[in-house]
Amino acid sequence: MRCPSLTLLICAATLTTAVGCGDSSNDRGPRANREVVQNLRARNQGGSSAAQSSGSSMEQADGWGTIRGRFVYGGQPPAQPALSVTKDVQFCGQHRVLDESLVIGPSGGVKNVVVFLRTRDPKVHESYAEKIKQPVVFDNRDCRFEPHVLLVHTSQPVEILNSDPVGHNTSVQFQRNPSFSQGVASNERVTQKMDVAETLPAPAACNVHPWMGGWIVVKDNPYMAVTDENGNFVIENVPAGVELEFQVWHERGAGNQGAVDGTGSVSNVDRGRFKITVPKDGEVDLKDITLPPSSFRS
Repeated sequence: MRCPSLTLLICAATLTTAVGCGDSSNDRGPRANREVVQNLRARNQGGSSAAQSSGSSMEQADGWGTIRGRFVYGGQPPAQPALSVTKDVQFCGQHRVLDESLVIGPSGGVKNVVVFLRTRDPKVHESYAEKIKQPVVFDNRDCRFEPHVLLVHTSQPVEILNSDPVGHNTSVQFQRNPSFSQGVASNERVTQKMDVAETLPAPAACNVHPWMGGWIVVKDNPYMAVTDENGNFVIENVPAGVELEFQVWHERGAGNQGAVDGTGSVSNVDRGRFKITVPKDGEVDLKDITLPPSSFRS
């Protein structure tokens, strides 16, 4: 069953990976060029008719469902340049350290696009009860951060690990949580905790190795995802039968403004946000969402 056609502009904060970046607490950002907004098609495969929003109140939620999709680069993929290794060259120089600010997979998928729920105080499925308490690892490995984009729930401790034989320093600039700059010796780990949800991803850097950069996404609900090397994302067990608002973010996005235009289970939004209603025990599949080269800053 088909949902109405809609248009989407990928959203990104005007943050940099450098420590000491400007204030990004206001997520409105500069207004994006309307020419960047792209047509996409969505298909709702969760039932025999389009799911209609029953209101924004979580008391009206009825069951659970899944949202999935795939972000695709709409052009000739750019080369992923190697970064200049200037410190600990004997070890770091053994690895071909690449610029990860825009990674296009072999099939054209865009890696590291973040999708997260903006709707406040959602019902949370019981399957997340233990998962959101488990530690997550932000590793200094091969003179880069692994993963490049880390998703963190406020209930989860973050273990900053150093798997390299050289020392690293992990420095993260938050807007709402205390920022930190933490040295980590070889084969050691330190634990950090973020107790408050962040509006947008926070930039991470290594003060020892200036080419290293990454991002930490901190939310107080588990409904978030980051695309894999094929551009795919899945968010499972979201509240069904109510309208939910999601945000799309990428570190090289052209701006914070965007729109999704449609009716039925998807409503008009702006600033890279879209609203959608998931059918009970069903699925909303956005299929391939094509992003033109102009969607990304150089």
